[in-house]
Amino acid sequence: MTLLENASAKVSRGGATLTLVGVDDLFSRRADVAASFRDVEPGATVIGLVHDPKQFTAMAERGASLVLTGHTHWGQVALPLAAERVNLARRFFAFSAGIYRQGQATLYVHPGIGATGPPLRFGVPPEVTVLVLRRAVAQAPE
Repeated sequence: MTLLENASAKVSRGGATLTLVGVDDLFSRRADVAASFRDVEPGATVIGLVHDPKQFTAMAERGASLVLTGHTHWGQVALPLAAERVNLARRFFAFSAGIYRQGQATLYVHPGIGATGPPLRFGVPPEVTVLVLRRAVAQAPE
């Protein structure tokens, strides 16, 4: 296992390569998106791993295709069956829960499996997410 603190690493499988970029947590005051992308080759397919979704815009501007975050726990309190749209985190975060897009980049804010602060979760069940990555299909020119 490699810990990516403001760093990147290439992963190859089946002839495809992608670059994972990890950014330290904002709370640590060591988060440095620019340093994280220092060794990323131009045109690389980049997946960003960050704790706080506030870093999504900076990651997207540097070329991340997919950014995976947590941090918000979706507010730990939400309207059952509508947690992505009606949750406490929406009061504090522009990107509070679920999937967002900015240009060519996609963000997924994970609801987590535990709690921060009060040990309470209502309407936001813990989740383990499985993402399946597929190679993009080239589109024919028009």
